[in-house]
Amino acid sequence: MSIWQNLRRNSGLADDPAWRRFVVRWSLVSLLLIAIAAYNSYGFYQFDEHYQVVELVGYKLGKTPASELAWEFRAQIRPWLQPGMYYVAAKALIAVGVENPFKLATAFRAISGLFGWLAIGSLMLSANVFFGAGQARRLAVILLATLWLIPYLAVRTSGESLSSDFLAFGIALLVLGSTASTSDESQGATRRGLRNFSPLTALLAGILFGLAFEFRFQIAFAVIGVVGWVMYTSSGSIRRRIGLFTLISCGVAAAVILGTVVDRWGYGNWTIVPWNYFHKDIVEGRPNLDGTDPIWAYITKLIANPLAPITWLWITAMVVMWIRHPRHIVTWTTLPFFVVHSLVPHKELRYIFPIALLATFSFVLAFVPDANSQPQPTWLNTIWERRHSVFAKTLVAFNAVALIYACFVAREPSLNFQHYIVDHYPNGCTMYVLGEQTRSPFENVGATMFFYRPPNFTCKRLKTDEQLATALRRNAGEILVLRDRLANWSPPDDAPAADVQLIYNTYPAWVEHFNWGNWLSNSKRFALYAIRPLHSESVASQSAQQSAVER
Repeated sequence: MSIWQNLRRNSGLADDPAWRRFVVRWSLVSLLLIAIAAYNSYGFYQFDEHYQVVELVGYKLGKTPASELAWEFRAQIRPWLQPGMYYVAAKALIAVGVENPFKLATAFRAISGLFGWLAIGSLMLSANVFFGAGQARRLAVILLATLWLIPYLAVRTSGESLSSDFLAFGIALLVLGSTASTSDESQGATRRGLRNFSPLTALLAGILFGLAFEFRFQIAFAVIGVVGWVMYTSSGSIRRRIGLFTLISCGVAAAVILGTVVDRWGYGNWTIVPWNYFHKDIVEGRPNLDGTDPIWAYITKLIANPLAPITWLWITAMVVMWIRHPRHIVTWTTLPFFVVHSLVPHKELRYIFPIALLATFSFVLAFVPDANSQPQPTWLNTIWERRHSVFAKTLVAFNAVALIYACFVAREPSLNFQHYIVDHYPNGCTMYVLGEQTRSPFENVGATMFFYRPPNFTCKRLKTDEQLATALRRNAGEILVLRDRLANWSPPDDAPAADVQLIYNTYPAWVEHFNWGNWLSNSKRFALYAIRPLHSESVASQSAQQSAVER
């Protein structure tokens, strides 16, 4: 039987019209949420999402100087496959006249969102194999479509998101493209849970896993788990299993070779980026300079999350799933990935995002009763029986609020400012950052942002009011002055007479009166003033006459 026939039969699309309509309906809901998030949630969850991907695109577009890229560029430890994909899209859009950097970034998020939506759809169809007919598979589909974190992560321009997508593609292909078997030829016995994997399925899955690796190298620990599951569940002889392992490995190697070629284009020389990354991060321990955490830190970080009620339930579901379903592919994938990352000293929540999509199944595997497995413990039955309780409805409402926030509101504040500059000064301008300690909206963690700057934009820092007065005397036209204080401000007394207008404010000025606990010091806030010299025409005329005399 061909892979296509297996896909149609295993997914339930061929012979279950009600299930097909259900999946289509919720996949459209997922697509709508992802589209909204792609349009609204500009910015980044973490700085690497911008500096290690978007700024690399800016470098290839001639917007970002190589000297201003993050240190990882010089160390050659970041893969170019994802920036290269966005670069091709950017060049195509620029060719048809779309040059606004925020529109280009929206296109990048839309590309990520499209892959995310396809990955979600593939897992929705896989639910038919995992859970069979019944309410469990329907619940899995609804969770994949509406769990608050999923649309937001789907549109991120981060390696974690695309790696998660291609891991899901590979797993869905293995599950949907294979057939169930009850005989184990190698032992001459009958054992439940065995599957027949075709050589083509193994090769294609290997390519998908290799692409997942090229987007985020750490996904290798999840891929190792998947390959172990294939070896464990594959029916047939040891020789056949070794053949499947070889084919998957060849697929991974093919994707890595492709990534190496793209890295050659990105860096301008041949290099082995995965090895560079391993040496810098593991051998030298570079990330540990940013702090280390105990082995249980991911648990505490998730518990301390603002959406703790949901994350508490999610943590519980993961642990229960690992215990109750040790042979399930989701366990084989997520458990080694989580354990290895827990052993690494430096921890960030984004490091475990690549398994978030697949881990959505843990809610169903942990709490929904399965007639084909051993009876659930009483306390798990209690949780399931209370799915219609007030507490459960509160969790649903809580998730809905978080989903609305993630799709409509979640943005990086400094990009709100940059968005204003691009919208109102598309041909560029001169902006002065006033004050030695004033934070610039174009700087983060010691790195400078260039991608979102309009052409002919200049940003300079003035440490004192005296320097500002000098700059005002030298400029006949409009200039912009940026401060990180919200209270009303005026130029220094010795500056030329000018018209001063507050044109952008992160917060209203009265907010500074409610700076309890100095919370504003941890919040990026900007006040932008447009300064236009009075009698600018006469000043410009005098400057022109003086230039003529000098010539």
